[in-house]
Amino acid sequence: MPRRADSASRPCINTGYFFRQLQEFAGVYGLPLMVNFDVDWVRRFRASWPNKNIAARKKLEALRAFFRFVHESGWISTNPASRLKPPKITGTSHCASY
Repeated sequence: MPRRADSASRPCINTGYFFRQLQEFAGVYGLPLMVNFDVDWVRRFRASWPNKNIAARKKLEALRAFFRFVHESGWISTNPASRLKPPKITGTSHCASY
């Protein structure tokens, strides 16, 4: 199947790997339920990522979407990921400067 022209330039994340990371993090720190995740724990999870720049931003989008789904489903009372700020993008030498 041919790839879309814009797919090569769009970073993406492997959602299976992302959710395994979240599960492993929760297991290591004894957070068996989503209600145990508050904004501090979500920040700690984000700080554990080796990702930088665009990859970290994409991963944060997935984290926000996951917690938005969990919150809207009524499984948690607040969305702890909604207050996270996106990472700063550094070293953008691939972008044209004007």
